[in-house]
Amino acid sequence: MLLERMKSRRVDIPVWIGPDGKILSAPEIEVLVTALRSRHAGLQGRKVVLRCNSDFLTARALLTLDGFCAELLLIHPGTPESDCAAVESGFGPDGVLTDADFAGDDSPPVPHVKGAAVPETVTKWMIPTSGTTRTPRLIPHDSASLSRTVKSPAAGLPHHWGLMYGITRFAGLQVFLQSLLGGGVLLFPPSGASFPEKVRYLSECGCTALSATPTHWRKILMTPLSERLRLQQITVGGEIVDQPLLDLVKSRFPEARVVHIYASTETGVGFTVKDGLSGFPCSWLADGIENVRMKIHDGTLWLKIPGRTLSPTCGIVEVDEEGYINTGDLVLVDSDRVRFLGRMNGTINVGGNKVSPEEVEQVLLAHPAVLLASAHGARNPISGQIVVAEVALKPGHHTVATEIEKELRFFCRERLDLYKVPARVTLVDDLTVNESGKITRRPQWTG
Repeated sequence: MLLERMKSRRVDIPVWIGPDGKILSAPEIEVLVTALRSRHAGLQGRKVVLRCNSDFLTARALLTLDGFCAELLLIHPGTPESDCAAVESGFGPDGVLTDADFAGDDSPPVPHVKGAAVPETVTKWMIPTSGTTRTPRLIPHDSASLSRTVKSPAAGLPHHWGLMYGITRFAGLQVFLQSLLGGGVLLFPPSGASFPEKVRYLSECGCTALSATPTHWRKILMTPLSERLRLQQITVGGEIVDQPLLDLVKSRFPEARVVHIYASTETGVGFTVKDGLSGFPCSWLADGIENVRMKIHDGTLWLKIPGRTLSPTCGIVEVDEEGYINTGDLVLVDSDRVRFLGRMNGTINVGGNKVSPEEVEQVLLAHPAVLLASAHGARNPISGQIVVAEVALKPGHHTVATEIEKELRFFCRERLDLYKVPARVTLVDDLTVNESGKITRRPQWTG
């Protein structure tokens, strides 16, 4: 499926630029994929688990296996072995493939001779949820549902898309598919590269389009090498997108088109917001947008998306009788906008009061010295839980830790209800970001 669609691309436009800077064209990739399908012929029409750590090798694998195997289970790098065992056991694979199965020469020396075409099938892609609070659930997709919103190639030079997400994550798949099917070029930063090194690679390879989370964008804006980027397309998503961040991104890259995308593993791609404002217009609740219908029920956003027909009894996500999927995102109608508040399953219970960690983080991020913030719950014998937070300061903000921690708590007290104010603020050099580009919060039960 994907391979056949790739063949229709213009042959004079590269498809990938690898971590080593090597350029690969569509004919070269076709030769490689044909060789890989021959190598794994025994898995044609079977159920396959893909466990690759390298994004570049994963891209090879996805083109090889889509339309070739019957079902494909993607395992995210870094997934705990217990979770891997649990999801693989339920999946019942016929084979497990790793980086070693897709390594080798990018340009096989034998000329490609077309033989009998391999019968294409519609591969079911099984994508695990993050598994932050429980064993990951497997969400079914196919290449059509994953690429529903892919834009056709535009006139002029193709975009050079930078890959900031792990490619097996839903957001990473979107970048992979948009570049592949939209006629663009995908840039693969070297594995293990530091954040500044990734930004350097993207600038040197001529990156013009970049999709990243708000956390990533805050770090990008603080990286001096980002001034070398000449971005024309900017996508922000994966976390709550606030107005100050949108304004900062637009100010740094005035020539770029900035969009906020709403998508998740469970729902697929929902919608994009292109007016430069956080949240989305209230009118969409009545009129919908991009053929997507939406509603608010019990404070959470529900979406009905073309092509995502899940049964109310599917047991994967909550679906109502009309086909609306519960996104699990808490929202609030604020004048003429709908604002995102946080995840329904991530709230902190402080003496019976529900606290959204994202709300606390947004307040901390509003402080001029704060670059990154993470809030979570910690055990407390009186209230059950209390709010605690970790923050990383912007470069150049050197201060005594105890003084800035007190200042930040006072800053929060002026803007939050008392039970939402962090009982403890800790300074850290950096915060852990997962392959989805999101801040990794500590589990709710830690103390």
